[in-house]
Amino acid sequence: MHTTHRYLQAEHLRKITIFSSLNDTELARILNAPENSIEEYKNKDVIFHEEEIGDCMYIILEGSVDIFVKGSLDYRDATIATLRAGDYFGENAVLIGDSVRRTASARAESPVKVFRIVKKPVLKAINKGTGIHEITARFPPDEVRDTIMKIPVFKSLKYDELLDIRDWASIENYGEGDFIINQGTPTDDMYIIIEGYVELSVLNNEGKSVFFETRKAVDYLGVTPLLPGQSGKYNLSVKSCCKSRVIKIPKEYFMAVLNRDKKIAHYLKEIYIVKKMKLDRILHGNHREI
Repeated sequence: MHTTHRYLQAEHLRKITIFSSLNDTELARILNAPENSIEEYKNKDVIFHEEEIGDCMYIILEGSVDIFVKGSLDYRDATIATLRAGDYFGENAVLIGDSVRRTASARAESPVKVFRIVKKPVLKAINKGTGIHEITARFPPDEVRDTIMKIPVFKSLKYDELLDIRDWASIENYGEGDFIINQGTPTDDMYIIIEGYVELSVLNNEGKSVFFETRKAVDYLGVTPLLPGQSGKYNLSVKSCCKSRVIKIPKEYFMAVLNRDKKIAHYLKEIYIVKKMKLDRILHGNHREI
């Protein structure tokens, strides 16, 4: 039995959304399953890597864990969340029978002790229980959710937030030549490309449109004006180069993510600095007009 630790009592496990509807007997099956175990990691040990196949989740008993991704520009590690005792992570890997790839990496931020819960006991609870099956039935494959989970900014979203993702994110369709964003207009939304590719441009001092770069599926748009200290207006125009589909996320929801975890804002600020340097070179250099 593993129930001697305070975070391994039924009342604490029930606070975790995916287990909230299970009764004490069903929770005990998970806590006492021989496949599950307490593990210890030293400071800086990697618990799992982004993109590897996952078959377990973890509850932190002692210490803290950094959740991080590879930066999209320089491939440096970018921490997007720090979790502490009582928190859990990696839960998506145990909720369905199919193989699931990790959307981020986890690393011990200090000496850490975790309770490792493998998929099999959870699936048994789904089959025998009454509540968790109802939750997983609401979590089928979803294009919007699956795309958003690939974006570093949103990898700290919890399971219950992903369940109602369609309440706050929508899909927009654009034809070739359609403008998704116009430079200088107020920032109301951010966007994630699902399909197609787009061209970013900026007006120079002469009022002529200058090419900046292209972006493709799973890239995001319109984030910079939402960062602290920015203008609140789009600083580039974005035009669809073909039939494109994008996810539109209202700024209120994106700002809620930023306000909850300052490390995400710092990660985006670093990207902005690099992009700003590139933009300055374009505006003061010899680049093609469009």
